[in-house]
Amino acid sequence: MMAGVRLCLVEREEIRAGIERGESFRRIAARLGRSVSTVSREVARNGGRVWYRAVSANGQAWCRARRPKRSRLAADSGLADRVKVLLDSGWSPAPVAVQVRAEGMRVSAETIYRELYRSGSALGNHQWQRLFRARPSKRRRRRTRTGIDRRPLGAFKLIDKRPPVDGPGHWEGDLLIGAGNRSAVVVLTETVSKRVLIGALKSQRADHVADVVCAPPRTGPRHTPENTHLGPR
Repeated sequence: MMAGVRLCLVEREEIRAGIERGESFRRIAARLGRSVSTVSREVARNGGRVWYRAVSANGQAWCRARRPKRSRLAADSGLADRVKVLLDSGWSPAPVAVQVRAEGMRVSAETIYRELYRSGSALGNHQWQRLFRARPSKRRRRRTRTGIDRRPLGAFKLIDKRPPVDGPGHWEGDLLIGAGNRSAVVVLTETVSKRVLIGALKSQRADHVADVVCAPPRTGPRHTPENTHLGPR
C-alpha cells in the first residue's frame, strides 16, 4: 500500500483504462497497490465512471492541493455576512454554527474561530475582540487546591507600594528551598539595619517554620551583627 502518497498522472491513466475495461475498483486498486477507498473516491470526485478523465482529474487535484487556500468563509460571502450578523448580536461561534446549519448553510465553530483570528479575516479585522468572555482573556488565574481563592492574607499592598519605613523593626522573610527539596532555610531581613537572621528548617510545615522564626536568635563565636542564626545551630 502507498498510504499518504498522492495519485500521479500515470496511476490515474491506469484507473481510466481499468474503467474502460469494465474492471471493478477492487481489481484496479490491487494492481496499483492502493486501497479500494482511494480509487473509489478518486473516481467519484472527478465525474464517476462515465466522465472520469485522467488529465482533468490530475489538474483538479493540483488545484485542490494549492496553498494557501481560501477559507470557507472567504469563499462564501453570503455565509460570512450571516455569521458576522450573528456574532455582532452577541452569539458565540458554537451557537452560530448550529443556527446557520438550521438555515441550510454549513460551517463549523472551529472554522469560525480560525477566521476570527486570521489576518485579513472575511469577518472583519479585530472581530475576535467582540467574543463574549466571562473573564478578561490572557490573564493568569489564581490556582488553589480547593479551586477557591480565599486570600488568607487579605488585602495588602506590595512592597514597592508601601510607604518608606521611618525606623527599625520592619522585617521581610523569605523561604529558600534547596535542590531536590531536600533542604530549606528561612531568612529574615531587617529593612533599615539590613540585619539578617537565618534559620535552618527540618520541614516546611507552617508550624515548624513559625517555631523557627519565633525562636530567639542564637549567635556563634564568629557571628556579626549583620548575620545571626535563628534557633539552635
